[in-house]
Amino acid sequence: MEQTKTFYIIITSILLLAGSFFVSGAYGLKVVLILASFALPFYFIMDSFDFNQGEKIIFSIFLSLAFFSFFVYWINQFVYSYKLSLMFTYLLLISAAIVTKILHKKFKK
Repeated sequence: MEQTKTFYIIITSILLLAGSFFVSGAYGLKVVLILASFALPFYFIMDSFDFNQGEKIIFSIFLSLAFFSFFVYWINQFVYSYKLSLMFTYLLLISAAIVTKILHKKFKK
């Protein structure tokens, strides 16, 4: 059962990437890959909670759309470089995901 879900997720991801490439070319493929990379830290944070696979994916996409740009904006107020604020935000969210995973394992017992 788990292998079937994984297979469907992989096939859906390939179809999404191929569709975005055929519709919008390389820019469409880049946009989908960038949005996926922005949603990745939120997916890891959601992985610490008791959600099923679909809920984690959908919540991480919407949380990344809402909060990633918010964090980049506020970090950019102090750093004054958009690329550096993107990098700091991504590192901040990845570290938050790691801390959440560690705390979840610690308090789950």
